[in-house]
Amino acid sequence: MDTKKKRSLSSLSEAEAHSARRIFVISFLVFVIFAIVVHIALWQWRPWTWLSLEASASLDMMQASVADVAMQNHQQVGSPVAV
Repeated sequence: MDTKKKRSLSSLSEAEAHSARRIFVISFLVFVIFAIVVHIALWQWRPWTWLSLEASASLDMMQASVADVAMQNHQQVGSPVAV
């Protein structure tokens, strides 16, 4: 009879493997819950998808301001700038 403990390829006993898996699952769930909460808070602060009219309006304003700055630089320097 074999008196040695049965070990897997990872050299962990069944109890050790169960404990490691439990720690992994708990830490993963905590990370996922934290990520969901952060995404919801960020969405409330600044919506970022095409679903939001505010996001598209913000993008239009940014594009317009970049074009204005490019035109001002072009007029000051006199060099061609693609807008």
